[in-house]
Amino acid sequence: MFHNNGFEGDPTKSAKIMSSEPVEKTQANSFKKLLKNFASDTSFGGISKATLSDGHIRRFIWFLISATCYGFTIYMCYLLIMTYLEKPIKTSVDISYEKNIDFPSVTVCNLNQFRLSKVQNLTKIEAILRDFSNNKRNKSDGSSFENSVEAQSKAFKEKFNNDIDDDGQNIGDGQISVDEGKVIEELVAIAAAAVDEDELKNAGHQFHDMLLSCSWKGFDCKSGYFTKFWVQSWNWKFGNCFTFNPGADEAGDSLSVFRISKPGPNYGLSLDINIEQNQYVPQLTDEAGANIIIHNARQMPFPYDEGITVPPGFSSSIAIRKAGFTQS
Repeated sequence: MFHNNGFEGDPTKSAKIMSSEPVEKTQANSFKKLLKNFASDTSFGGISKATLSDGHIRRFIWFLISATCYGFTIYMCYLLIMTYLEKPIKTSVDISYEKNIDFPSVTVCNLNQFRLSKVQNLTKIEAILRDFSNNKRNKSDGSSFENSVEAQSKAFKEKFNNDIDDDGQNIGDGQISVDEGKVIEELVAIAAAAVDEDELKNAGHQFHDMLLSCSWKGFDCKSGYFTKFWVQSWNWKFGNCFTFNPGADEAGDSLSVFRISKPGPNYGLSLDINIEQNQYVPQLTDEAGANIIIHNARQMPFPYDEGITVPPGFSSSIAIRKAGFTQS
């Protein structure tokens, strides 16, 4: 008789069944140990604290904090995904056309600052221009004019050194040279700052001499009722500038702003300008023409920064379109 120690059937199969139980238990223990090691060594905030903390209360608190944070993160990710899928409109653009709009202010400046026949009335400025044009200065004579030129050139070079980054090393005087025309221009501007503005305006180009004709929407805008809608101002670079439709007079009192309802040159501003080139001071400018600035009413013009240069002897047309943006 064959004995199989209480098992019936194939003894080999029974042995295999008995040996599988400790293997499954070992695998479960290994996975649990691996999970515990991961939880204790992971860099995820809170999980390692919840695993390594002593006591059930501390572990529960850390688990609650971690679960809350991760839940909030998942919720925010869900909201972002849903917002992206919904494709909401954040900006809506409505285009509308105004039937009547304000006509812009137009400022006209001559590229020449002083009239040649009047610059002699400005003693200091005339002396600077005379010394420069006659080339009387001698770098060894120590004249006041030469000292002024050298001082201004030195100031230009110091500003150049301050504006560049060359490993903190200053550039020597022999390495760069200053444009003498710019130096004279700066000296004239400094001298003009000490002169009364009325004297400067008298030395500059005059309104009735420079502006031969003016037409706005078919009306003569040089004289009569339109005279008060021309305002004179002084610019350090171009001298006298004249603004049409300024929105305010020279005293700052408010003026009406012209409005237009139709586009095109027939409903705009047409100017015939005499630049008086025979009155140009050659030491101050090497170009001829007028500077035109188009800007909003009651706004100070900056001809040197924003102007459009119009050459003499040509008919120039400047077309603009006004676009306004309103946020709601």
